[in-house]
Amino acid sequence: MILDGAEVLLLSKKGDFGVIHYTDDSIEPIPIYYLAICKYAGDQTIYLFKCKEKFEVEQDSVYESIAAAMRQAAEINKGVIWEDGLS
Repeated sequence: MILDGAEVLLLSKKGDFGVIHYTDDSIEPIPIYYLAICKYAGDQTIYLFKCKEKFEVEQDSVYESIAAAMRQAAEINKGVIWEDGLS
């Protein structure tokens, strides 16, 4: 699976991963239903994508390893269940 041009290494099962609120309230709060751990071709940087219901990426953050991204995901939702992102 590819999201925003990055290869999905791990994808969470659908869950409650919080809501993104913009400080100026210019955009309605955005619920996050999926997390994806991704990597762009030719780059070793790991990204944790926060995705809306139809896998649209709303926000990302950068990590040095898959394990570090997984630890952050567990901070968002301790019950996160990962699936292989390639299927």
